This record gives sequence, structure tokens and C-alpha cells, in this order.
Amino acid sequence: MGLMDKLKSVARSITGGGAKVLLEATNPTKGAPFTVQVQAKVADADLKIDNVYVKVKGLETVTVEVPKPKPQGSTTTISSGTEKVSREAATYDKEIVIAGPQTLNAQQDYTWQGTVEIPANVLNTYNGVNAKHEWKLLAGLSAPGNDPDSGWITIEIK
Repeated sequence: MGLMDKLKSVARSITGGGAKVLLEATNPTKGAPFTVQVQAKVADADLKIDNVYVKVKGLETVTVEVPKPKPQGSTTTISSGTEKVSREAATYDKEIVIAGPQTLNAQQDYTWQGTVEIPANVLNTYNGVNAKHEWKLLAGLSAPGNDPDSGWITIEIK
């Protein structure tokens, strides 16, 4: 392996560029298992992974209007308007391992299937006036450096 190959390998591990990862969920629901499919297209070098995983997250976001803070040292009693402030909180967070350690060959496509179960007693997806609750999934390959992943996808849970 030449110097340029080593530099490319380091860059892939830092950026997660060792593979392109896609995630698909079939009929996501709560209280019963549903199928997820993880696909990976490996870049131009073999990729050794510890596992294939899917992360599940419930995320509640609340947005309210609050008075704008007065400038420091200001003696005025007149409000300078309002601003919207948002806060997020995870209501559910879990990682499911779909497959174990393996070496993925360069420029090959791989597919894994697994099941995810979201408990029956969790919040549904909703989008209210000042609050919303979303469900998100992410698939990843546990690899040295930054894990290649699908990015978060939003699903609807009723």
C-alpha cells in the first residue's frame, strides 16, 4: 500500500466514506416487530466492520415564544419583541445489532435484514401547534473511525 492509498484509507475512516449505506423500513408500527433492510455499497477498499446496526429514536421538540433578552446594561423597561426558542428531548433511544463482525469486499453490494420493535406504550408521531414528536431510524456499519451510515430517516408511528 503506497502513501496515497494510506492517506485515502485514513480519509475514508474519518469521513465514514468506506461505504454508502441505505435503510428501508417496512410498515413501521409500535407494539409489534417490523422489518428493516440495510444495504451497503462498499467503496474501493475492503472494509472491516464490527457490526451492522440500526438506531431508533423518538424525539420530542417544543417551540415557544419568549421575550427577547434586553441588551446588557440596558435600563429600558420596554420589551424588544419576542423570539422562538426550541428544545428537544429524546423519548426513546435504542440500538439494535443486525449482523456481527465481517469484512466487506471492495466495490461489492451487501444487504442485511432485521427486525425492530418499538414498545406499545410510547408516544405516537404528532405535529401540534407548539410541539411535535418524531420517530427516526439510522443504519450504520461499525467501522474504525467515523461509521458509514444512512443518515436519519423519519418514519410515522401511529
